[in-house]
Amino acid sequence: AAAFAHRRLHEYPASGGPSTWRESIRDDALVDRARNIVARVGWRGVIQLEFKGGRLLDVNPRFWGSLSLAERCGINFPYLLYRVAMGERVRQFDYRAGVRGIWKSGELLRALSGRMPAWTGHDDYFDDRDRAAGWASWLSVIPMLTHFRGFLRPRRDR
Repeated sequence: AAAFAHRRLHEYPASGGPSTWRESIRDDALVDRARNIVARVGWRGVIQLEFKGGRLLDVNPRFWGSLSLAERCGINFPYLLYRVAMGERVRQFDYRAGVRGIWKSGELLRALSGRMPAWTGHDDYFDDRDRAAGWASWLSVIPMLTHFRGFLRPRRDR
């Protein structure tokens, strides 16, 4: 009923993890491939397929962490799901490409690990122009602080 594609610019941890900086792209061949896979297994509902190097890497039957980027580009997947649940047929494959989104706390963790950040200074970090923010506002810092607590906690050998 709808599709959206983005590419990772950064991820944390850099060895492989969720995207911290991403950009919406057009890739009709990849979308067709994903649609064929979903049709073959008969899946109905929300699903995320992750490809890396042309290979299917991961399948998740849930909304993805970069959902705010899709919404910023013009596809509101939660609302589309609601419309489908109400019996309406939806079809949306058009969205803005070239929009970048950042998960700020993840990108900050990436920078603290010695990787080059997606921003050039503190003004850029707090500027949200032409990017889909990874958090809603300063009022929603609890998830970020919880994530940092896990990062700062000493690891124990098991």
